[in-house]
Amino acid sequence: MNKLPIPVMQWMLRSPSRILRTTKLFFNYCASLKKIKSLGKEKNLTVPLLLIISSTARCNLSCAGCYSKHSSSEGEMSVADFDKLITQSKATGVFFYVIAGGEPFLRKDLFELYAKHKDVAFLIFTNGTLITEEYVEKIVKAGNAAVMLSIEGFEAETNQRRGEQVHKKVLEAMKILKKMDVFHGFSVTVSKANIDVMLDDKFFNEMVDGGCRMGTYVEYIPCNGLKELVLTSEDRLKLRAKILERKKHKKIMLFHLPEDENAFAGKCLSAGSGFMHINSQGYAEPCPFVNYASENIKQKSFKEILASPFLKAIREKEATLEPGSLGCGLFENLEEVKKIAEKCGAIDTAGSQSSRNSQNSQ
Repeated sequence: MNKLPIPVMQWMLRSPSRILRTTKLFFNYCASLKKIKSLGKEKNLTVPLLLIISSTARCNLSCAGCYSKHSSSEGEMSVADFDKLITQSKATGVFFYVIAGGEPFLRKDLFELYAKHKDVAFLIFTNGTLITEEYVEKIVKAGNAAVMLSIEGFEAETNQRRGEQVHKKVLEAMKILKKMDVFHGFSVTVSKANIDVMLDDKFFNEMVDGGCRMGTYVEYIPCNGLKELVLTSEDRLKLRAKILERKKHKKIMLFHLPEDENAFAGKCLSAGSGFMHINSQGYAEPCPFVNYASENIKQKSFKEILASPFLKAIREKEATLEPGSLGCGLFENLEEVKKIAEKCGAIDTAGSQSSRNSQNSQ
């Protein structure tokens, strides 16, 4: 990306102060790209442009298939740990920080960090039920954070997975974000349970009318064993075609995962090649769905994490990253990842196979 997306420009031009802040962020983004390229050439370091950070394993909901649902809430990173992670990682070129959970809005102590690190961008993925005008005012003040609301479709689809009244609360949160003109969007896990809704323009149009300027469609991965929810090849082709059609919409940016990764690189971009995951306890994992790690930010510097033999071994064995019938290469090649983990001394950060009953956070 060598220029600002149209939805960002349209939002930016609504406020003189926002023009200045967003322009500075874009220049920082360009500088990050140069820094990543330089470290790769001079230090032989592979630096991801994006970090997914699970801010907590705690949540006020109990959504079916949540990937952090069975994770331990003990030993969460402190604010100091977060500050160290962001400070050291942005020095290497990381620019985008996806703040996931559990539920990020349970970590009220993190708002100060968004404001402190104004030179990078934060994308907060939330179930939306804890959003208040007070919290949104802090996001507005920080000026470098966007909010992504997790939703499964209309009331029936959302409440079935997330609980009664959740759909209503998400729409209420969306109204607050729209009223206070915060850059926000929606995030959907697409499965057999809601594919028809995702192919219908009615839901998409409702999100655009709600002020969403970004949307992510993440294809369901059967980490929890519910294979009956997996999209068929035909479903995936229809979904891809519909999203590519919608990508032409000038008011909203859309991302389709893992298909956008595969279209861009022909493989999964995890393990640091494009992104990596830092879990709530500080372990550096290849991605949120593959819970193995050999380094922890509490004990090592971010540069040491980047030099991880475990992550490097995954990147170098491209067969572990090649997409298959599910599209998600790393998850489909989990047995190979386990072999690499054993060889490199990486531990199972989820604790046991049974605790990895997972799917998308929120």
